[in-house]
Amino acid sequence: MGIFADWDIQDAFANKAGYDASRKMGYVYSLDPDTVYAAIKVLSAGTAFNYSLDNINGGGGGVDMSSNNFTTDEKYQTLSSNRLSAGAPSGQDVAHVVSSGSFTLNPGEQETIAFALIAGDSLIDIQTSSDAAQDKYNVIGVDEVDEVKGVSFYPNPTQGIINVRSDETIEQILVRNLLGELIQTPTSNTIDISGYPNGVYFIEVLTQTGEIKKKVILSK
Repeated sequence: MGIFADWDIQDAFANKAGYDASRKMGYVYSLDPDTVYAAIKVLSAGTAFNYSLDNINGGGGGVDMSSNNFTTDEKYQTLSSNRLSAGAPSGQDVAHVVSSGSFTLNPGEQETIAFALIAGDSLIDIQTSSDAAQDKYNVIGVDEVDEVKGVSFYPNPTQGIINVRSDETIEQILVRNLLGELIQTPTSNTIDISGYPNGVYFIEVLTQTGEIKKKVILSK
């Protein structure tokens, strides 16, 4: 699983790509003055890969996606191997793929892979943001990092207990199965679905400003 990005920062033909292995973070910046930095970081456990691409004829010695439309084999190569930099020596049009793998899943199994997309004014700036994102992910997990309208659900996937947090007063919580059937109307912010079969459920939270629906996965 990976994310491809072609950032085109300021002058797209003066960009360079690099990799911070200790943070599992690939980044791109421009050689123009006052550049910003853009980055993709793997938050979850597991092996991380970074493949930096030169978007020029010949690919600068790496995968050349400019001449043959980025084939399936080339996409797999960028997901599963490393090329730690692009844009040498004086910058050019670059892209990158930051990924995590490989995973072996049996039927019914799942794997959570989390990324942070980061922007900043310098390499030190995005490194600081990277560390903060990792600290938050380690404590809370992916769902609360991805807050929607001040409402968060965790853990997800869950073994049965789901906690709901909200910046606003919660007026009602509904739990539905995959068919949309109402199975619970909890009266507290801690929901217990451990008595139901493994699978996908939907939590609906009604607050003063609207309704939020979240898919959760029960895996005992």
